[in-house]
Amino acid sequence: MKLGESKEDYLEAMYILKRQKGYVRNFLLCNYLNYSKASVSVAIRGLVAEGYVIKDEHGYVELTAEGLCKAFAFGRILRTDRSISGNCKSRCMPDGTYNQ
Repeated sequence: MKLGESKEDYLEAMYILKRQKGYVRNFLLCNYLNYSKASVSVAIRGLVAEGYVIKDEHGYVELTAEGLCKAFAFGRILRTDRSISGNCKSRCMPDGTYNQ
């Protein structure tokens, strides 16, 4: 399934912010992407509904395995990143799906 460029931007930004800050919240995405709070909120709800992101009761958001694979599929995140478990990398298919 093809994601829109904006969704790709969100997944990439989440990955980068998680590496830089250790966590991701909506306000960090707003600042990083220079998007409004409302836009980020709507986008995160959509990504949660699609299974690419989880959001906990404290407002922290994180990529799911499927979301990480989608981010890899865009070609923006290198598969050689050592911070990602080999098991996850090996299960990411070229089309961005996660092979369980």
